[in-house]
Amino acid sequence: MLQRLGATAAGAAIAAPLIARPVAAADGDALVAGAQNSATEATLLFGGTTQPNTSVLSVADEPKEIDIEAAIGGFATGSDVYNGVVGHTETSTTSVESGHALVAYPQTVPGKQAPRSNIWVRPLLDDPRSDTKEHTPGELVADTNGELWYCVDRGTPGEWRRISGFRTAGAFVPIAPTRVYDSRFTAEGPIRSGDQRLVSIADARDVRTGTVIDVGAIPVGVTAVAYNLAVTNTTGSGFLFIAPSGVAEVTAASLNWGVADESVNNGSTVKVDGDRLQRVFCGGNGSADFILDIVGYYE
Repeated sequence: MLQRLGATAAGAAIAAPLIARPVAAADGDALVAGAQNSATEATLLFGGTTQPNTSVLSVADEPKEIDIEAAIGGFATGSDVYNGVVGHTETSTTSVESGHALVAYPQTVPGKQAPRSNIWVRPLLDDPRSDTKEHTPGELVADTNGELWYCVDRGTPGEWRRISGFRTAGAFVPIAPTRVYDSRFTAEGPIRSGDQRLVSIADARDVRTGTVIDVGAIPVGVTAVAYNLAVTNTTGSGFLFIAPSGVAEVTAASLNWGVADESVNNGSTVKVDGDRLQRVFCGGNGSADFILDIVGYYE
């Protein structure tokens, strides 16, 4: 049923009483709830300036107001309807196989602020993995912690996968292996047992000279990098540990060597802070030159 229609309706009106007819409404006739309505011309519904808790056009099985002003409101609040808005398409033309069930179209107007978003999954729920309701595959939930979840299997609460949020790395961007640090071309030289060193991974460097050849090759905002770490010109035995710049102590080993004059390499992934600095720790009883290449990053 139609809940309300703003202040006016241009080109059409919702008439009362609602008279059932055996045929659809023709152009210019009233829009009839409970009957099939069709026309050859478009109908524009206009309610003037929307106010909080209002929609220009609202359709619901029971009256309902929410705190989002909108052009169209679809509410499933009673016991007869389970979905607010459904978009479905099976259209076909000679050039396009199918249309779109739902289109979010950004309108950019010169001199005016751009839309805040095209699709808004409102974060009102807790982590759905602790929910007590039944869920089905295909559901999206944005929780109050800013995490976006996708349901992959039916159940109570179902099985969920976190697809975005503060605790995810983002999309992986593979790149050609890029040299970002080589201690052989630095004033500090080899790293020694007990030392720690801050290393920038922001710029690409020439493998023959260590000079910067591409500023910002690893862009601002990356959350993690996939790397290859190598040591050479080793003495004694030892290990290196690569961590974000804010880490204060060794908690793991990224690479180990066991004898002098050894060349060893290892690949892994490490979280990146906003400054694109990595802290490299050296342990054991030896020293080594080390080289760091980046092969991809998450953003």
